[in-house]
Amino acid sequence: MRGAGHRLSIHMNTQLAAADRIAAATAMGAVTLLVADLDAQTRFYRDAVTLQVLDASGDTVTLGRAGRPIVILRHEPSLRHAAAGSAGLYHTAILFESQPALAAALYSVAQHAPGTFTGSADHLVSQAFYFTDPEGNGVELYWDRARTEWSWTHGQVEMSTLFLDPNGYLREHLTEEVLAGSTAQDAASVGHVHLSVGDVATARAFYVDALGFDTTATLGNTALFVSAGGYHHHMAMNVWDSRGAGPRMPALGLGRIDLTLPDADALGALHERLRHYGFAVRDDGRTLGFDDPWNNALHATVQADFAAGGIDPRKPPQAEARTTSSVGRTVSCGGSPPARMSSRTAAMLSPCSNDGCRIVVICGETDVATGESSKPISATSSGIRTRCSASTPRAPRPIRSLAAKTASGRLPD
Repeated sequence: MRGAGHRLSIHMNTQLAAADRIAAATAMGAVTLLVADLDAQTRFYRDAVTLQVLDASGDTVTLGRAGRPIVILRHEPSLRHAAAGSAGLYHTAILFESQPALAAALYSVAQHAPGTFTGSADHLVSQAFYFTDPEGNGVELYWDRARTEWSWTHGQVEMSTLFLDPNGYLREHLTEEVLAGSTAQDAASVGHVHLSVGDVATARAFYVDALGFDTTATLGNTALFVSAGGYHHHMAMNVWDSRGAGPRMPALGLGRIDLTLPDADALGALHERLRHYGFAVRDDGRTLGFDDPWNNALHATVQADFAAGGIDPRKPPQAEARTTSSVGRTVSCGGSPPARMSSRTAAMLSPCSNDGCRIVVICGETDVATGESSKPISATSSGIRTRCSASTPRAPRPIRSLAAKTASGRLPD
């Protein structure tokens, strides 16, 4: 009997632990952006990012891939941009299912919106390229390595910011078939959403304790990465540009973040957990609406069949044979720099001379490629940028493991 009682205790404790966590099959849904210029924003996400218009009704345009919504644009011309230092969206990260599909999107942005490129990096778990849309919203386009290639230590996933040459990426993955549109109908989805918040402790209390995400990585008291089901991160929160920020006022930018849960039981458990922690929940019987401590709106619903479209981030991507393109392509770096960037960033993103562009890595107080002194750049947080130069770049060394928590303490992802 003692043995049976012990087994019962373990079973009950396991059930209680599971009730404290969001469902492992949880994934990200669409991100809604409130925009001033609906036409310009639609052109960027459709023509440059390679999303397809799934619906256009009145003042709202829904864009996605393979029938799955990714970005919803809602026209709000009466709103203005939030003040500098406010909480809100850091970036929406769009996950592509293959390196060629990501290369096609990267090439498309270079062709249609070259001035929006802000950085790139290999994060060990993924390869990522960063942009800013015409209204200043951060956008990440990325591809995941197979989960079998990720490294975990004491429940923390190993991520880093390593040199990733966008031109080299295109030379390797942008084949004639890709240029002809072979990946145009491939699925994509919101892989993760990164937020600017006022402080990490409050973010942890909401996103880990109340919502039930698992912590997968931290950068001291500056950034927190969380996920469900062992993904590297579905959401991240940082204070790099927003430390001390209070609740948001109505403004352009982030409108809503959607979460998809696997079934009604998971949705009900989330409702009970939020109520337990004292957060107001709007429940219409099918969906839950709630706000985080900075008035970032979230919306949870059931998406039983992930196979209906898009990528299921719970599943590792298939290993892919590496191919070398016979077509040499170069990312254009002309055009005006995006608005609301530092002067140093603007100088790096200004039109290049005929001598071409060089890729440099900015890390803390030192330019790794040249050894020149430099201050951290807030717009991409230690990413990789273009700089006009006729010289050939030296081979940069890897920089800043996430686990190392160096003085700069900032990652673009």
